Amino acid sequence: MHRQEQEAGWTLVELIVVLGIVAMLFAMSLPSLLGIRRNSFDMQVKMELTNAARAAAAVEVDLDRYPEDPAWLSAVMPELDFSGTGARSIHVLTGDVGAAIDAQVLLYSQSVTGQWFGLRLVREGPDGGRHTCRGEVGEMTLEACSGVAW
Repeated sequence: MHRQEQEAGWTLVELIVVLGIVAMLFAMSLPSLLGIRRNSFDMQVKMELTNAARAAAAVEVDLDRYPEDPAWLSAVMPELDFSGTGARSIHVLTGDVGAAIDAQVLLYSQSVTGQWFGLRLVREGPDGGRHTCRGEVGEMTLEACSGVAW
């Protein structure tokens, strides 16, 4: 009687080679995946600042100035933390532009990644409009936040 040998399945060497290839592909993509995660945390803070700017603009229409008291902003957008005390809270800083009192506001917050982002709204004058900035917390001033892109 003659016995037939059939190959059913993979050999141990083949499995090790396939696992090695999968591990190398994963190792090559890991930095990219971590970068995507970091960018998503930063994007969340930018979106919160954009929503906070909308609240500031709404209050500015009612008061004809930007609010010094963050409670005004909290009343418009209660889902955001405008206290400026927590790790993820939004800090509010108002200031003058020439003779116009409270004609600009700086909203800034820190991302989970440690990066600070700021959004400055200026009501009038040569710097009028929306400015964005990033940096350290000490760099978040009305004068320093004069960029146009995060």
